[in-house]
Amino acid sequence: MQFQLDEHLSILRDTVHACFQGLSASAPDAQWQAVARELDLFSLTETAGGENEGNNLELMLIFEEAGAALLRLPLLDTLVIAPLLVERGDLRKAIGAGEARMGFAWQEQSAPDVAAPLATTIVERGGRLFLSGTKKAVAAELPLTHLLVTAGSEEGDSVSTIALPVAGLDLGEDIYQSFDGRRMMDLRFDNIEIDRATILHSGADGRLLVQRVIDHAIAANCAEAIGILRRLVDLTVAHITERKQFGKPLSEFQALQHRLADMLAHLEMATAASLRATLSLSDDALRAKAVLAAKITVGRACKFVGENAIQLHGGMGMSEETPVGGYFKRALTLAGLFGSPDQAVRKLAETGPLMPVVAYG
Repeated sequence: MQFQLDEHLSILRDTVHACFQGLSASAPDAQWQAVARELDLFSLTETAGGENEGNNLELMLIFEEAGAALLRLPLLDTLVIAPLLVERGDLRKAIGAGEARMGFAWQEQSAPDVAAPLATTIVERGGRLFLSGTKKAVAAELPLTHLLVTAGSEEGDSVSTIALPVAGLDLGEDIYQSFDGRRMMDLRFDNIEIDRATILHSGADGRLLVQRVIDHAIAANCAEAIGILRRLVDLTVAHITERKQFGKPLSEFQALQHRLADMLAHLEMATAASLRATLSLSDDALRAKAVLAAKITVGRACKFVGENAIQLHGGMGMSEETPVGGYFKRALTLAGLFGSPDQAVRKLAETGPLMPVVAYG
């Protein structure tokens, strides 16, 4: 697929690449400070919101580079999700300055999909509002300043989104590590009183807004996965070029060349699908189908490319000291966020395909 970056996007990609690669070995807090102060990336949220195609392309490049560097930051919740939910105001300014770290609390044990009824609810008693329920799998690699919580109501199908300040709250946190080693937490809200001013959106169209937010999040995850897949291919090429058997490099064996060609084919298909999803984010008629197609194609590429990268590394690929293992774990984690590729296939079958979805293997 031929896609040429303009000068602005090329400079952005090169700048972000140089910075992120230099941060890959740093602690998450140091990474956050560099992203906020040296790159000033969070200023992009001032024009974010999903209607700016140029902004969406910028975010795609940023997330590709974040994947290539395996950054462990809440970039998705802060750079992509928060600007779609938070209107102009002090919180929006804090996000733009890199002072606010957001966590998107939407998933529940009983409601793994945005279409399912929410058990977390807002109840009004005596003119005061109280939040009760549980949320799971909230990214928390760094201490969060705010939670973006989705909640239903006792009546009707209304869905509200709340920007809940974390300071001083007893959230019943259960901290654990995800499959790729990232810090996650499950939360429990036990009749927490909330201010009406913290409610960002409410009403019957709240579920549609959350679905739109998740579409943008999936597109960003796909872009991050592309950066990871490229690194897996590069690491594999370097390995089979350097390693020798029977007196010649592994890269000269035809069977391994064919295997690498299949990996590259998956990468190219995934890259095209990810780009199409990004370019469709501002089009309400195309966005959902393009995002589902990307989730399917990228998710399957994560499995195929990752498994083959591990296998072509031999026994080294199974060790914790080899970078390929960390990239593979992150790729599989991204493939499963906001639903699996198989679930996306079923959803796309219900809506009808935007384009033929091709995936090898």
